[in-house]
Amino acid sequence: MAHQCPSCQSAYTLGSRFCATCGTSLLNPAASDQTSSQTTTASGLIACPRCQSSNQPDSTYCYSRGFPQEGAIHAAEIKFPRISAYAQARPGGFWIRLVAYFIDGILLFIIFSVFWALDSGGSFSAYWDTNGFETADLVSLIFNGFYYTVGVAIWATTIGKKALGLRLVRTDGSKVGPGRALARYLAYFVSAITLGIGYLMVAFRQDKRGLHDLICDTVVIQR
Repeated sequence: MAHQCPSCQSAYTLGSRFCATCGTSLLNPAASDQTSSQTTTASGLIACPRCQSSNQPDSTYCYSRGFPQEGAIHAAEIKFPRISAYAQARPGGFWIRLVAYFIDGILLFIIFSVFWALDSGGSFSAYWDTNGFETADLVSLIFNGFYYTVGVAIWATTIGKKALGLRLVRTDGSKVGPGRALARYLAYFVSAITLGIGYLMVAFRQDKRGLHDLICDTVVIQR
């Protein structure tokens, strides 16, 4: 009597523990199907519930074996079960977020320099030539806070993040409100006074969240 794998119908030798073609357990096929459906693949992809191959989220059939993808789930939902937002898109990494931060920083630098020159009647570089903390520094902090709060609360992004396909949402995937957006901006300073460790956490944590993200229950996703 021929023995066939219950998943791919390939023939196998009696006594084999796993199918040589698709890897399905031949001891407990049902348990194997459950395990393979939870296979972790690259973020943003889905795992074939039978052969564990990686496929695009909108796939109807597995690219590798042709199996229907009904029941396939996003790997990120298994890898980060408490962060539903990662089912929508992959986490934004450290370097791309750093580039977005610099884009926003340069933009704010130019805008505020022009604003300060027009308001004070001085030169473009007048503000940056001052020493110590002055009223202008407080205005700059308020201006930056307004930029980050409004951008995140209304569009879930900033100009720098949008240019790189990044969005800021809560861990459950919902929109960040104005209060939380402002709190996250203020939490930047908490990440900064820890000698920047709060920012570096993004590079070393698997879920790519900084201290300010942990404080405010937010994540940065990349589409």
